[in-house]
Amino acid sequence: MDKPEGQESSPGLQDGIPTCPQKPWMTDEELECFLRWIPKAGLALEFGMGGSTRACFEAGVGRLYSVDSDPVWVEAMIRDPFLCFFIHKKRLSLYHADIGPVRQHGLPCGSPNITWLNYH
Repeated sequence: MDKPEGQESSPGLQDGIPTCPQKPWMTDEELECFLRWIPKAGLALEFGMGGSTRACFEAGVGRLYSVDSDPVWVEAMIRDPFLCFFIHKKRLSLYHADIGPVRQHGLPCGSPNITWLNYH
């Protein structure tokens, strides 16, 4: 999967632990649409966490449920200082969806199995 042009998708590091990316992993057009509509959401659900999770709260979302298939990434996001604030305020719930072994961006290793096909 290629990185959308013009977007920073890499997380930072704090004490060797990945932190939430500053921007969503989206094209400029996707980001424009996302930022147009997400402020209207009092409650949101997202599949894949990171920069979009941060952007939701920066845009004013009241409550967010976020699901990701990479357990290491979920644990890193739980420890992210920015996201911790919203977790402790009960405005953010992070969930791991076990689809088996994953590679970069939570994609399944090898051929997709039925668990991955039912992920969403």
